[in-house]
Amino acid sequence: MILSRTIHFKMHGLLKLSTCISCALLLLGCVPRLGTIYKTPEVQGKLVEFFPDAERQFVPVDGAKVYHQDYPEMVVYSDINGDFLLPAVSKTEVSMLMPAHALRRYPIIIEKQALSFIVLSSSTLLMRSLEQNDLGEIILPQNTQINQKVVQNQTGPVIFK
Repeated sequence: MILSRTIHFKMHGLLKLSTCISCALLLLGCVPRLGTIYKTPEVQGKLVEFFPDAERQFVPVDGAKVYHQDYPEMVVYSDINGDFLLPAVSKTEVSMLMPAHALRRYPIIIEKQALSFIVLSSSTLLMRSLEQNDLGEIILPQNTQINQKVVQNQTGPVIFK
């Protein structure tokens, strides 16, 4: 009988504790949720190369590699018109819903031949629905504008000159 009362009081105490924790979470506005969370936004854009002395100064870049920095395995390539559509990365997970809003920058990597460029795309930190970003035209320099001669500094790191 004494053992039965002890278990009853412990269970009653756990019930009170779980009720208090639940109420505290509700008052703070944090609610656990199981659902699809988008880790990156869907990003689209057009890659063009700039030729300052040519009659047609902006030429579409075909075959450039585009991917989210955090997900290099999810690669797309620009088409003959320079257009690309990088899909969003999503995952089903438990998250805490909060009455707050924050933005984050998502680095997009563009690789063209031996050159690599970073473009930043801004979206919500915790995306519960698909967000789409249109970066518009992204102007890449032509290879001849960038002198890729590497010079070794005697006392310092490798520099470009």
